[in-house]
Amino acid sequence: MESSYWIANGLGRHTLVWNVFPSGITVRVPWVPSSLLTLIIFTVISRHLLGTGRGDEARKVIAELNGVTEDNALVIEIVEELDFAIRAENEGGKATWLECFSTRNALWRRTTNGMMLQFIQQLNGQNFYCTTLHAD
Repeated sequence: MESSYWIANGLGRHTLVWNVFPSGITVRVPWVPSSLLTLIIFTVISRHLLGTGRGDEARKVIAELNGVTEDNALVIEIVEELDFAIRAENEGGKATWLECFSTRNALWRRTTNGMMLQFIQQLNGQNFYCTTLHAD
């Protein structure tokens, strides 16, 4: 991210390139394709495989990532930990985004306060990224 700042200084602030491609765009445009590419590359996630009942594939992935065989103690330990965590999460029930606005424990108030706080920070310009990336 700092590279766009140094390129801008190297090219000068009044060149055609800098006026056409301001730093905000040069930082944001590659972000979406790189995020999508990351999702495509890392589709095999052991936690997801275990959660969907594909334990054999998950053990294979964990073994490959750690450079050991599938029957290694490390793989067995990791699988047991992930199984325990997945079971604990599933026992809590299915949560949806609507739960953020439920009346139970006044969750709607907390959600609204957080949303308003972020909105007001953005409105006042108290944005970390804007102040650091675009500071002149």
